[in-house]
Amino acid sequence: MATATIGVQEGSRPSWIVSARADILWFTVGGAASAFIFWALWRFSHVPLIVLVGIWAVIFDETHGFATISRTYLDAEERKRRGRWLWGSLAFFIAIGPILILLHLGDWLELATVVWGYYHVFKQHYGFMMMYKKKNRDFSPEDMKLDKIFFAAAFYFPFLTYPLHSSEAAAILPYPIPARLASGYENTLLFVLILVTLAYVVRQIQKWRQGLDLNWPKQLLFASAIPVNYVLFRSAMPLLGVYAAVTIFHNVQYHRLVWFYNQNKYPARPLGDIEAQFAAAFSPDGKVIAFAQHKTIYLTPDEGATYHRLLEAPGEVSWIRWSPDGKHLRFTVNDLKTNVGSLWESEDGGKIRRVQTGLEPSANACCGIWTRDSRHFLFSVFRNERWDLWNADEHWSPFRSGKPLLVTAGGPEIVTATTSPIEDRMFVAEYQSSTASFKFDLAHRALTPFLPNRSVEDPSFSADGKSLVYCEQHTEQSVVWRSNSDGTDAVPLTDPKLYARWPHFSPNGKRIAFMGKWPDKPWQIFWISVEGGALHEIHVPVISQADVNWMPDSQSILFGQTPWYLADPDSPRAIYLHNLQTGSLEKVPGSDGWFSPRLAPDARRFVALSADEHKLALYEFATSQWRVLEDSQGPIGAPFWSPDGKWIYLNQHARADGIDRNGSVLRIRARDGVKDKVLAFSEFLAEPSCNGWTTAQDGSIMVSCWQANANVYDLKYE
Repeated sequence: MATATIGVQEGSRPSWIVSARADILWFTVGGAASAFIFWALWRFSHVPLIVLVGIWAVIFDETHGFATISRTYLDAEERKRRGRWLWGSLAFFIAIGPILILLHLGDWLELATVVWGYYHVFKQHYGFMMMYKKKNRDFSPEDMKLDKIFFAAAFYFPFLTYPLHSSEAAAILPYPIPARLASGYENTLLFVLILVTLAYVVRQIQKWRQGLDLNWPKQLLFASAIPVNYVLFRSAMPLLGVYAAVTIFHNVQYHRLVWFYNQNKYPARPLGDIEAQFAAAFSPDGKVIAFAQHKTIYLTPDEGATYHRLLEAPGEVSWIRWSPDGKHLRFTVNDLKTNVGSLWESEDGGKIRRVQTGLEPSANACCGIWTRDSRHFLFSVFRNERWDLWNADEHWSPFRSGKPLLVTAGGPEIVTATTSPIEDRMFVAEYQSSTASFKFDLAHRALTPFLPNRSVEDPSFSADGKSLVYCEQHTEQSVVWRSNSDGTDAVPLTDPKLYARWPHFSPNGKRIAFMGKWPDKPWQIFWISVEGGALHEIHVPVISQADVNWMPDSQSILFGQTPWYLADPDSPRAIYLHNLQTGSLEKVPGSDGWFSPRLAPDARRFVALSADEHKLALYEFATSQWRVLEDSQGPIGAPFWSPDGKWIYLNQHARADGIDRNGSVLRIRARDGVKDKVLAFSEFLAEPSCNGWTTAQDGSIMVSCWQANANVYDLKYE
């Protein structure tokens, strides 16, 4: 029915700015069609040009101007942020006209207006091109340069040669162009255009043969924006009509973009001072909100001004739903030690009971919802490495077996559903996720794809830089792979049923250690030979092991425990040293309440995060002393070192106050705590959901971005 696109998209599926339908209707084909319709009404229907221009000016262009004013001069945030530029540019354009006229340079003013107007139209199309490149991860330096050159050459050729074909346009020029010079000028531009176009076509054929994404939204923009100008600038339409027809495409694009911008500009209003962690739901009458904080569910009748505790659940609460009559709540309870969910229901007096789904008690269930008549209860279950949707009949009958029915047997993996409150229909969501990886060159501030044909997460290089180990991530699977540093000769090392993260080579290059999780088991540290083979776990009395680091002897490891959202949030956190050969285990002094250790390149110190993910501290082995380097207002995570050990990089995640809404990478100097931002993901990627993971030997930052595709299906039930 519809597709919801989140984060950075897979190359095989085009990613649009708003949606495929909206982009085609407004930004590409529909915009071009408006220009062709304008021209056709004049050419074939003989509508007076003054009428067409009047309609364009009032309906399209003046509203375009007001839309610009509304989001600049009338927007308090924009005035505060860019006031100097706004008022300075306004003063310049108000003054320049009278000045040029007083200097008897009115002809130059007219020429400058036309040139500036066309440049303005070009820059908007150029902006759309860059948005499509970002949305579709079209970051190859070769394509970046060629796209810019091709689009500029193809878009400007009809404009730059227009005076040679229109006496009205030629009259604007301060000086006449000699016929011989005009012919040479046009032929030279045409020759350049043909060469650039051939280079562009050859590159697209080359990409197609290599199986690379051709970025079809960008191609559609080119196919829409370029031909319009060739038709208009070679038509017999008067200059004013050509100006209006060229601009109407620009107007249509702009109106839809500003509409989209205003729809998404303002964040949701906070609910008082409540921090609901994962779940909140309105009652059917809209008067009460139920929300969860970890294991506790609260009710608020007045939008957060006051609230009271309703119940305590046996695990982390998510996915709260009210019964259609408003008398009961059902919700998912997650066991953070095993990451297994179960369905529960509230009863009178704050009591709760587990919902009997009719499946085995160990079934990993989630995300239940009633149909509007309360007869059916739909929920998702994860087993056999996939999510499926089940239906439990809530209507009692002596002939009912009590067993739920499988709604989705095979086919798309369904993770959640909702039902219509007015008819017997349900909407189910199919979900798939993977990752796209990049290398960020600090010196040149360039972000380039890294192994674009693989879903790479947690990349790490061997000490000699010749080998790479990483996790290949797809929805519910994350498998450890080893390859050459360029991604060739890739070999999977772990069972797909074991969800693996954060692999690292030992200093001698013979073993790989990582954190992993079997179904229904807590996280553990494992190691395996670089050649594969037997999987070894460490046998220590530490629950929820995570973040393994090799010590220089390739026999000892430094590790911590998982963050609160991967284990019991109330369980203690600490950092440990373990010798694989002797079996000894030692807690690092003062490490209680710290996790996510990252060993420095010299192995004399490490950094770690506080349990609330707001502080970064440095620990020195020689002195057993801790030193806080960062105390952030917002959450931080996944620290990693520069190759020379002078800097610590860390990820600053989205904050509630809107700062760094899309996340960024900071670096902090280990010596004195001086910090600066080195990468804001939104500068390079549209709708980013990214993390920096490590550095390559050349100092480049390795970045992984999650990409999720969710298709929504409309089903009718009886």
